[in-house]
Amino acid sequence: MSIARKYRNIRYFQLGALLLILIAVNAVSRYYFFRLDLTADKRYTLNDITRRTVKNLDDVVFVKVYLEGKDLPAGFRKLQQATREFLDNLRAYQPELIQYEFQDPFAGDITDKQREEIIRNLAARGLDPINLEVKEEDRLIQKVVIPGAIVHYKGREFPVPLLDQRIGMPPLEVIHLSIVNLEYKFTNAIAKLTLKRKPRIAFITGHGELTGAPVADVKRTLSRYYEVWEVNLPRYKVGKLDNYDVAVVAKPTRRFSDLEKYKLDQFVMKGGRLLWLVDPLAASMDSLKNRAAFVTVDYPLNIRDLLFNFGVRLNLVLVQDLNSHVIPILSNVMGRPQQDFMPWPYFPVAIPLSEHPIVKNINPVLFRFTSNITLVGDTAVRKTPLLISSRATRVLPHPVRVGLEEFRTGIDESQFRAGPQLLAVLLEGPFHSLYRNRLDPATIAGGEYGRPQWDIDHNRMIVVADGDVIRNQVHGSTGQALPLGFDRYTNQTFGNKDFILNAIEYLLGNDDLLQLRNRRQPIRLLDKEKVKESKNLWKVGNMVGPLLLLLLPLLWLAWRRRKQKRL
Repeated sequence: MSIARKYRNIRYFQLGALLLILIAVNAVSRYYFFRLDLTADKRYTLNDITRRTVKNLDDVVFVKVYLEGKDLPAGFRKLQQATREFLDNLRAYQPELIQYEFQDPFAGDITDKQREEIIRNLAARGLDPINLEVKEEDRLIQKVVIPGAIVHYKGREFPVPLLDQRIGMPPLEVIHLSIVNLEYKFTNAIAKLTLKRKPRIAFITGHGELTGAPVADVKRTLSRYYEVWEVNLPRYKVGKLDNYDVAVVAKPTRRFSDLEKYKLDQFVMKGGRLLWLVDPLAASMDSLKNRAAFVTVDYPLNIRDLLFNFGVRLNLVLVQDLNSHVIPILSNVMGRPQQDFMPWPYFPVAIPLSEHPIVKNINPVLFRFTSNITLVGDTAVRKTPLLISSRATRVLPHPVRVGLEEFRTGIDESQFRAGPQLLAVLLEGPFHSLYRNRLDPATIAGGEYGRPQWDIDHNRMIVVADGDVIRNQVHGSTGQALPLGFDRYTNQTFGNKDFILNAIEYLLGNDDLLQLRNRRQPIRLLDKEKVKESKNLWKVGNMVGPLLLLLLPLLWLAWRRRKQKRL
């Protein structure tokens, strides 16, 4: 046998062995799925929660993405591509059950009326439009983009906004944050759609709590995920709340009777979670509509002892903060009335600094005429501060005179030295009933108080020292509820909605999803100076490199042929 023939047989053997290995790997991969992610921060590796959620699907999940269209800005194209890659990543784990399509909602020849109807329809389903200025043929034109998707499963749907807007964050970082949060958003949507039983949220009424338009946005949003009910506490017997998972007490203004407090007490003792949003003092901008000033009045709520028993005291004070929002005022400019804005320290803006998943990486939260919280009682209850004012604060004891003239001529910053004030706190641990040893056997035997439970080993509740944190603004002429956290005077969006939704999510025990939401990946930006210095080198490399890669196989074949001829 010649040497050339011997080498040829070896090559055939190697080729056959390679084909057998490929066939074997393909056969094994049908039963054993794995992927390799070589990035340092594992950005292409799905979290265990996501994989578990997708693996448990028993029907098709269809995702319709509306971030499509011509002339999208570079940042939105990047978000679009990242969304496509993530959905492909999901499909790798459930190829038959994960389907998606990208659709331009404004494609085709549509009229302005049809465009407005499409925008209204998608907004009603949870996807808000973004107005952009796009350069086209040396001119700027207005373009509407819908950076969102809707997930469909078994006849139900769930909106997924793809863009995370953050106050004061550069656009590049906003896009990066939005890409990082894609996994949480889609996993959360699928998890909510596949729930066997929707958790039940009770909004307590009967004591002047917020109802109707002022809380319409948060209720509408919560109703996409949960069953949302109003429960008039005075009307129902003890035990009515046992059918609910979380109860929200949103800015009560009237007295709770002892029996009504007992109902809330027993709700906690039997595992129910409470979100308190309470104003100890009556103070609102409405009081300044027809007068120059007003004096605070304390609400006769009769719940101080109940909250004290759980571990907090709401103080009869108002907190002023230099880090605050503004209010619109009318000023006279050359004889003409004109709207202006004035800093209003009674509206503190709390920047979340805590690493807790409820508040981590959300927008600053707007408070209006807030009190502060003092932590008291059992050290076995873990008390986690969630929202705190800035250091530049002033604490005014009740009664407080509030007037517009107070800050028209400026703010004396030397008076704001009270330090950080606690505005919202999470309580976790063992709780004990306020009514232990307070009810005599005859009262309990009467049946009105049910079968009391005096302790619970572990539970959760959140207390916020301002009821307006959950209140959305209402459009003056139409009565339409605006998104919670959106200020129609400055067009800013604060983090109130995220805070409330995250708080309820945490109270329900969905800690894993919140942890997924707070997953972070470092943003790696190019060094602009180095790019500028070496851009010509990279241009030449990009032109010559591909040609060299094409020539290498030809050079290798030529070398092999020459070697064989020598043999």
